[in-house]
Amino acid sequence: AASSCSPSRPAGCAGVVESGCFLVTRSMWRFPPTIRRVDASSGDTADLLVMKLSRVILRVTDLATSTAFWSETVGFPVLHSGGAFTFLDAGDVQLALNSVDQIPEPNLTELVIETDLFEETHGAMVKRGVPFEVDPRPVTADGNRELWAAHFRDPDGNLASLTGWVG
Repeated sequence: AASSCSPSRPAGCAGVVESGCFLVTRSMWRFPPTIRRVDASSGDTADLLVMKLSRVILRVTDLATSTAFWSETVGFPVLHSGGAFTFLDAGDVQLALNSVDQIPEPNLTELVIETDLFEETHGAMVKRGVPFEVDPRPVTADGNRELWAAHFRDPDGNLASLTGWVG
């Protein structure tokens, strides 16, 4: 029971949160910043990363046109819009469109969109009007399957690739 556990605070930890029989310490001084979960009864530990990539900001010159392209043509649902930004649901990461007067040159950013159903997703995107510049092709392999890719550009010329493992 939780009441029978008495974890002690490790020396030098930044903070402690007790949760049942577990002790969680926070250390922002280590790299990467982690949370260490300590089982108070056994002393077993596990480090958990406290940072993650949450969004990618793509600079665009026409927010309405780019929002329509990325939501209706590519297929990422709009989460919300406000001011110079539109946020789209791109899975574990949000795609944020940011309206600017001019795209800086050179723009070397490439968004990589991965799918488990490459052929089906590519076909659906073609039907919705995604302007792929090359036919799908294998770009690498892991010994058991191939990673296929095809790339396209959005209305501002930003490069994006659709990828997926086949085989």
